Parts: sequence; structure tokens; C-alpha cells
Amino acid sequence: MSENTGRASHERAIDVVRGYAHHDGIAVREALAGLEADGWTEVHVVLNGLLHSTLGIMELTGAQGKLGQLVRYADEAAAAAPLHYEFALGEATRAWALGATSALRTFAGRDVPETVHMTGVLIAAPGLALWGKPGFLDVVERLQESVTALLVNDRPSGTPHRRP
Repeated sequence: MSENTGRASHERAIDVVRGYAHHDGIAVREALAGLEADGWTEVHVVLNGLLHSTLGIMELTGAQGKLGQLVRYADEAAAAAPLHYEFALGEATRAWALGATSALRTFAGRDVPETVHMTGVLIAAPGLALWGKPGFLDVVERLQESVTALLVNDRPSGTPHRRP
């Protein structure tokens, strides 16, 4: 049984991003261990929100100009993916970094685990390019605190919302 059993989907999603930022395939695998179909979907939903935020910040700051860094970080992060996804993720993230957004559409509608890994890589690569490793890991920590506060603490209605 995985030590992540019982961890909420948002915690697992953050652990995936942290694993890819550290280029740690074991951490990525452990973050996703034991997930069933609905858990994979929930992790993907959280990662998708983080991806949109990261890309939005990238666009606002004009950091797309860091193409060389982005490609390098994408390759390094993709190397932490399961071997059966590594090559496809590396190719797709390199194409995306070069502006071929259609490369990412090939992942839409494919199996959810592959999409989860792709999204994790696509968060880590620009995050590392934007903030460097220590800065990005600090941003990830702040994101975890914010998401936890939103999901666990009392809502405006006064009704606590707790997710398994």
C-alpha cells in the first residue's frame, strides 16, 4: 500500500508537480500510486488549473522568450515520467515550447494518466524557467497552502468542505 493512500487529489497533484520539478520519477510515481479512474481525473483537474495559472503568468511576464531554458526544463522534467510516456512527453513538450500547440492536442482524449503526466511536465518546465528551481518550489508550496485553505477550511457559507 502506498504512503499516499488517503491523500487528497489536490495534494497528489502538487506532489506530481514537485516530483517533476525535482526530476524525480519515484516521487511522481508515489504521488499517483493507487489512484483509481476518478482519482486520476481529479488530479488532472487540479493540474489543469495550475497549468492555466502558470501559462497565464508566463504570458503576462513575457517569459516565452526563454525558449532555450523552456526546452531544457521540459526535457529534464519529461525524463522523470514513466518510461512508456517519456519519449512522447519529451517530443510534445519540445514542440509546445517551439510554439506548436497542436502537439498538445494529440494528448487530449488519450488516456488520463498520460495526460496527467503531460500536464505535470507542462507546469514544471515553465515554472522552472520563470522562477528557477528554488523559486518555483516556493511557488508550489504557496499553491499547496492556498488550495488546502480553499478545500479544507470553512467556506463563506460556514460549511466546511472536506475532500477525501
